[in-house]
Amino acid sequence: MSHKNRSVLFTRLLLMLLALLAISSTVIAQEATECEAGFRLFEHELLATEPLCIPEDPQRIAFIESSIAYGIGLGVNSVTSNYYFQAILSDFPALLDEETISKMVDVGNTWEINAEALLEANPDLIISATWYPEANEYAETIAPTVVIDHDKAKTWLESFDIIAQILGRTEERDALLVDIDKRVKDLAEVLGEEVTETTFTVAIIESPEQLWMFTSKNFGADMAFSAGLRMPDSVPTPEEADAAGFGLYAVPVSLEELPLIDADHIFLFTNYDSAVQEGLFASPLWQNFAGSNPERIHFLSGDYWVRDNPIAAHRVLDDLFRNIAGVDPAEVSPNPFAYTYEVTEEEAE
Repeated sequence: MSHKNRSVLFTRLLLMLLALLAISSTVIAQEATECEAGFRLFEHELLATEPLCIPEDPQRIAFIESSIAYGIGLGVNSVTSNYYFQAILSDFPALLDEETISKMVDVGNTWEINAEALLEANPDLIISATWYPEANEYAETIAPTVVIDHDKAKTWLESFDIIAQILGRTEERDALLVDIDKRVKDLAEVLGEEVTETTFTVAIIESPEQLWMFTSKNFGADMAFSAGLRMPDSVPTPEEADAAGFGLYAVPVSLEELPLIDADHIFLFTNYDSAVQEGLFASPLWQNFAGSNPERIHFLSGDYWVRDNPIAAHRVLDDLFRNIAGVDPAEVSPNPFAYTYEVTEEEAE
């Protein structure tokens, strides 16, 4: 065979090989993007893994982290309860009726999940987050597990979106956001043009000697921003907080640094340990700081300013109406979820 013929043959073989490789690549790509009957391929910017197949119509969804509140807001109950659900329930005691709660299997703390309980719940879809690698590894052996990277979300709305997409409840999500947006506009209207000059900070009591000041990544702060309020320059950006080694969400503040949290309005989470709280309030440094204008400090009881979900959004707005606008939200812009946490006088009796 001549050199020319060998060259032609080699070229033909090479082209055939490339064609076969192209066909193989196409088949592999199709296999990677196709799911069996009854499942659909799910992908999202906040998905921490490769796209995965999830049930088209899941019947037994297990939320094993705080996103459970998003599901409830969208009208989807979880077959499991967990540490975060209990925390949310303490803020919204009428969120679900007792019968519904009694049917949920408690998997405990996600970072040390009760594996037997999760298996007992028999879920066909599990929703978790990147913060719990051990729980996720186990969950994936039970059912398709969607692992969310909430740290990638610029605002809580992106976390809300992925849950709505998973559940196929985007219309319900849009309706909830319309309600929230209307109340935000009502708040901005009540506050008037001075709103952009009004500052606020958010902090939590850590010990008698230290607080933590939240950055703009705080969920409640995001709601305040949407109405036009702003944080003072003393509050570090999430990037600055992270660069200092404290993560994106908050930085420590000593008693000597209390002026850093000063603003027209200070929203302060009280500590569950009354001794810690009393120790702080007894400090001369605190008394000097708070005494100049105690009305600017608004004490928060509960975690809903850090538990992002549409139900908590309305309660944060209630706080802003009452403490900054100085009006009763029930009179100017009613909260559709007020029943979840407000106790009537008849119920109290």
